[in-house]
Amino acid sequence: MSQGQYLKLILANQPFLLPSPACYCTESRHRLLPPEQGHSGIVAWHHVQQQRWPVVALSTPDLPFTGTWSQVVFLNSQHHPVGLACEQLSEVADENALEVRPLGVIGSRIEGGPLISGLAMLEDSAIFILDAQRLLARLLQSVRRFQKRESS
Repeated sequence: MSQGQYLKLILANQPFLLPSPACYCTESRHRLLPPEQGHSGIVAWHHVQQQRWPVVALSTPDLPFTGTWSQVVFLNSQHHPVGLACEQLSEVADENALEVRPLGVIGSRIEGGPLISGLAMLEDSAIFILDAQRLLARLLQSVRRFQKRESS
């Protein structure tokens, strides 16, 4: 990943910022393999050497998955990176143009706490900043559910 502070991603037609240090790499959808039938939550696999990295579609009542995605951002995880399917990804070109404000606890209908850690102003628009640790935890929950179903 680049040395910039944030990656801008589009989920459910909404822009979000993700701190770049949490990102391991990005990949295009066309370089990934589709999942086996019936594996909900995991939308693709990225085969790297002897490993396969799951790509998860985040879907919540607040942020429904649209089914349209073209890129993946892989987040660092203990065992292997885990990917988040995104409609679009781009680096924030002018870090100086960001006005970042941390937020206190935000109410959310998402289990396990809010995924939002702050707010940034970019190009006259307010954009939520995703909490990378909570996002990774949410993606890993989806992977564990898949692994549980696969082993049953």
